[in-house]
Amino acid sequence: MNVEIVAAPPDSNEHPAGRRVLNELVAVLQGGGWKPRSEPDNWRDTGWSVELANGAELILSHVGDSKYWIQIVPTNPPSLLKRFFRRDAYAEADAIVSRCSEALARELATHSAIDARAWNWDGPPDEGAPKPESRH
Repeated sequence: MNVEIVAAPPDSNEHPAGRRVLNELVAVLQGGGWKPRSEPDNWRDTGWSVELANGAELILSHVGDSKYWIQIVPTNPPSLLKRFFRRDAYAEADAIVSRCSEALARELATHSAIDARAWNWDGPPDEGAPKPESRH
């Protein structure tokens, strides 16, 4: 799941940009029961990532001005063999991503400092896309 958010612009001394915003997102998600399992990690020098205890990972990148993109991914995607032999291989991973996305949308609805603008499965955030919901 991909989401575009609008938040405060990064501090000039942040590198890569967005750690403060990621910390805010983690705090917001904790209200919905999604606690961090790791400290924020510099993700390939282009953003930040954090693993959540419920099986999801948030990856945040600053894309300009006050815009950030977040990708929500499962921490344990199905293996190649599982994908080959089971038609429902992605069901559990998709359910984890969907639950995390729904929790994020619900918590951000009451958080005035961060505005979720666009959501999309498997592609760049799209302003016409609906709020997160399972694709199954």
